[in-house]
Amino acid sequence: MIRTYIVDDDKPNIDLIRTMADRYCPELQIIGSSDQVETAISEILQLQPELIYLDIQLYNQSGFEILDAIKDLTSKVIIVSAYEQYALKAIKNNVTDYLIKPIRIADFRNAVTKVSAEIKNKNHTLGKDPEKTFYIALPEKNDLSIISSEHIVRLEARSNYTRIITDDSGVYTTSKTLKDYEIKLPPEQFVRVHKSHIVNLQHVCNYQRLKTAISSRTIRPKSIAASRKKEVLQRILF
Repeated sequence: MIRTYIVDDDKPNIDLIRTMADRYCPELQIIGSSDQVETAISEILQLQPELIYLDIQLYNQSGFEILDAIKDLTSKVIIVSAYEQYALKAIKNNVTDYLIKPIRIADFRNAVTKVSAEIKNKNHTLGKDPEKTFYIALPEKNDLSIISSEHIVRLEARSNYTRIITDDSGVYTTSKTLKDYEIKLPPEQFVRVHKSHIVNLQHVCNYQRLKTAISSRTIRPKSIAASRKKEVLQRILF
């Protein structure tokens, strides 16, 4: 999944990009959006998305202000603008693609394919380890337990809380939502199989076709939502 952030001063345009991503580019995971330059800069620096859809004219400000503020990040950028005159400046800022509104489906899909290829090439060049350890702090009585992600078996939504189960049968309850963890946890390791469940792929060893569920010694059968079946199968099959 390519963690993606959208910046546009027109909410219908943000909704359009979300819809096109859902329908035509399931590899995109929208982790946030904003119509304000300052808010966008703050959230992008915090979330560090792999891809940013960026409008150029943002009320009385410019998207290039955002590009300048995040220049130290490795995020890929796709400009989405109603104007062609910024294309040369965008190229000089090393953006991956420049889409003209209204966006054509073919152009949208081709731009994502280009981004995906660039990310894979970068990871290969850097020798990125997809199982790189990620640490998370979980509440335990009056303390915080620091646990590596490889020991997290699954996460389960409970209203506005989340239960986290580890491979030593530990159970932790946090006040963060499942969506919060979906954004933060390494996408190479974890996949959301249902609105209420995220599982660690390292602990999955069985796919039940009749029940459309996955399980293992440490994961009881968890149903896969119909809308997520394709993604889950892509992650566990080759």
